[in-house]
Amino acid sequence: MKTAILAGLLSLLFASAPARAANEAPNGAEIRLLTGPIQGAAAQMGLEIALLPGWKTYWRSPGDAGIPPTIETGGSQNIAGVEIAFPAPERFGEGLGQSVGYTAPVVLPLAVRLADPGRPARLVAKVMIGVCRDICLPVEVEVEARIDPKARPAPGQVAAIEEALRQVPVRVEGTAP
Repeated sequence: MKTAILAGLLSLLFASAPARAANEAPNGAEIRLLTGPIQGAAAQMGLEIALLPGWKTYWRSPGDAGIPPTIETGGSQNIAGVEIAFPAPERFGEGLGQSVGYTAPVVLPLAVRLADPGRPARLVAKVMIGVCRDICLPVEVEVEARIDPKARPAPGQVAAIEEALRQVPVRVEGTAP
């Protein structure tokens, strides 16, 4: 009898819980690589961090608190190097603690140098970011993308990368780095 009551209560509990969408990230963000144009040995890519509403992540210099994003690409093939650019962030926080980062989805542009521009490459990125809603969580994921010099990138991905590049601050000559 007790087992039947417990089973009934558990089924009610799980039946009343909201269903999570298949693409909803349990950690507040979905992360993927975007593929852009390739010119010679230079491939333009992007790391898309699709934050869910109410979540935030951090810039390369997070301020008083936060975790700066790191990307490790050692498991890649035919990749000579990767440089990360950061679109202009915003400040957020309360009281004495101010952080710097993003409260909306963001694309971090990646300048990828191919070791042999005539051959396809595979970018494998081990990404670690901090995402916060009420509390902050370190999120570690591994994402990968194939870079094919003969393939045409998706126009939507190219547009997202180009928009992110327009938002990257540029250093004005004669100012401190």
